[in-house]
Amino acid sequence: MRLSLAFACFLFIVTLFQFTAFSFSSEQPAVLCHSDERLALLQLKDSFIIDKQALAAGFCAYPKVDSWDSQSVDCCSWDGIDCDKITEISKVYRLSSLDFSNNWDTNPSQRLLVLEKPDVKSLIQNLTNLKYLSLSYVVVASPIPSVLANLSSLTSLYLEFCGLQGMFPLAIFRLPNLETVWLVDNLDLTGYLLEFNFSNKLKKLALWDTSFSGELPASIDNLNSLEFLGLGHCNFSGSVPSTLGNLPNLKFLDLATNSFTGSVPPTLGNLTKLDTLELHDNYFTGFIPSELTNLTQLTSLNLLGNMLHGSVPSSISRLEKLKFFDCDDNRLGGILEMDAFLELKDLQYLFLSLNNFYLVSPDNSNATRPQAQLVDIGLRLSNNSLIGFDDFPLVLPWSKLQYLKLDSNILRGSLPVPPLSTVFYSISNNSLNGEIPQLLCNLSSLSILDFSYNNMSVLRTPIEEVSSCPRVAPLLMAPQGGRPRDGLIKVLLAKKERKNEMLGVGMKRGNERMEEKC
Repeated sequence: MRLSLAFACFLFIVTLFQFTAFSFSSEQPAVLCHSDERLALLQLKDSFIIDKQALAAGFCAYPKVDSWDSQSVDCCSWDGIDCDKITEISKVYRLSSLDFSNNWDTNPSQRLLVLEKPDVKSLIQNLTNLKYLSLSYVVVASPIPSVLANLSSLTSLYLEFCGLQGMFPLAIFRLPNLETVWLVDNLDLTGYLLEFNFSNKLKKLALWDTSFSGELPASIDNLNSLEFLGLGHCNFSGSVPSTLGNLPNLKFLDLATNSFTGSVPPTLGNLTKLDTLELHDNYFTGFIPSELTNLTQLTSLNLLGNMLHGSVPSSISRLEKLKFFDCDDNRLGGILEMDAFLELKDLQYLFLSLNNFYLVSPDNSNATRPQAQLVDIGLRLSNNSLIGFDDFPLVLPWSKLQYLKLDSNILRGSLPVPPLSTVFYSISNNSLNGEIPQLLCNLSSLSILDFSYNNMSVLRTPIEEVSSCPRVAPLLMAPQGGRPRDGLIKVLLAKKERKNEMLGVGMKRGNERMEEKC
């Protein structure tokens, strides 16, 4: 018997092993619905709590289980049930795949399915052949039953946003065929990583936004099949073991927003398949290891919010695929060689604020080389010790730049004009002087402009000049004396409807997860 259930726009997938078919004589009719199967389906129906108001709002949501009548003997006639007339399966416990996931009504945002009676333990304890279990976005609101550790065939476990509570049964990690453990967004779920001194096949381990804690075991390198390790936004602490660099297949590593201390292990430079490295919002100290520039497949490197010192390795130009780099809010300093970044032709996001860098102007002799695109967000260099724009062109060269933040430096000279694509431009609290360039009138995409606390000659634009610069000139007028009233001029030019949330993209890149969800 093969079961399928379409309920509230979700797919209940039941994959069954194939067994030996029984032969029936012409005198003996095939039995299509066995009493134990019928009883199991009725128990399944009773386990649902149906929000009929939510269902009424969904165009494709309808309760098929309404047709499951205890007075009806033949369950094969029930809506959503399909019976195989050739093969006889005597027990529902032969299920190999069970997926109740993504019962989610987006308007209003709520979960549609509550697993209450039977609970998870009653539902799965006899499913000894189960390989795939997904209850993501189903309200469970209970501990994970330890009987899960008895499912020796289990390969995939998805329990995202289920309201799980209590301690995660560590014996589950020992299941011999387990490849995926996805426990994301269960804040009341506690646990820790045991010593991995046993053979395993684990490829994906995702614990974001849980209350797992403790230190990473040095034996983590025994997870040599691991490709995806997401431990961000948990309560882990201690130093990161150097053995973490011994995982040859790792492509994604997120340790962000924990309490890790000590230095960033140079051995992470051995993870040559790594695409994403998230280390932000910890307590890492020491230098940025130059070995990280061996990660030539890396597209995202986030070191935001640590206590790293020294400078950015000049060999960062080796990371030819890098699109995102953030080292905001550290204790980095020294000379900042922009050439090293400009060689990264795929670079889109560059955040270097709240450090103590000194700027070295780009080498204009190499102007013909491919340069960073700096798309969508671009460049943030505020709160450093940058000086001069003496050798920079009046109009900055990055043609796709949308966000430029150079606040609180020691910049002198004329106000640089950002590209036409710029949406946000802030260069306040510097020592710029001279007149405001008329080229600013061409910035048709500009939504926010802040050059307060400088020594600019702010225009008192007559009416006839306003008409020639309709978007910017009217907003540059200031009282007599050349400085804006109260030292502030913040220009809000968004006359059109515009969502400026994009201006914050990249500040917390750890929440931009790989699309690896069930």
